[in-house]
Amino acid sequence: MRRSLNIRLAPIALFLFGCSQSIGDRAWYYVYLNHVSEYNTATRTTVGTLEQLGAEGDEIGMASNSLITLIDSIEGQLLRDAGQVDIRSQQTDELPALDQLMSYEVSTALMIGDEPYRPDTGSLSAYQLKMHIRDFLDRIASITGQDKGLYSATLNTDDIQQGQVLISWEAAGFYHLPLICVLDRLNDIKLKVRCVEMQALACHTISPKQLTDDEVPGGGEGDH
Repeated sequence: MRRSLNIRLAPIALFLFGCSQSIGDRAWYYVYLNHVSEYNTATRTTVGTLEQLGAEGDEIGMASNSLITLIDSIEGQLLRDAGQVDIRSQQTDELPALDQLMSYEVSTALMIGDEPYRPDTGSLSAYQLKMHIRDFLDRIASITGQDKGLYSATLNTDDIQQGQVLISWEAAGFYHLPLICVLDRLNDIKLKVRCVEMQALACHTISPKQLTDDEVPGGGEGDH
């Protein structure tokens, strides 16, 4: 359990973890920044499109922004605990101290605690993140009148059965993993939140509109 990876990690994170002895720390860092860039691009598109929808778009945007704000808070606390500045806004030639980004302890201490089968439930824990994701999916389904299953297929928080043991979503996704993998995992969740937004818009005949960096607060951060 302590060394096993979970299928819920972003595919690239799985690949990098398995090949960690053959690639440099710099590659881990660049891949993470590339995924942040993908999230920023998705944000510019979804926010711009939601603005065309009026009140319903505002409700969807508020629900997703509330969840993303929580994830941003978790990311920020993880970086502070690791003694890092916010690497999402750094230029790619300004490599941070990567030893702490490879730490297994930082993310486990904040998000899970000492016992993976009884994860902590603090305000920035993986458990609270799971609860907020589920509330978000309920809210989106309520706003759109569509089946929640449409959205939970994209943003799944089900526990995982391994043999006779049921492993919680939070332990499977965040326990005893390098911090850089956890940061990438959190960014992947934010990207899936944007995907859910676009799914919610699928029933409307609205052309996607991408905002510029200046039109999105914080837009383009980490997009190098």
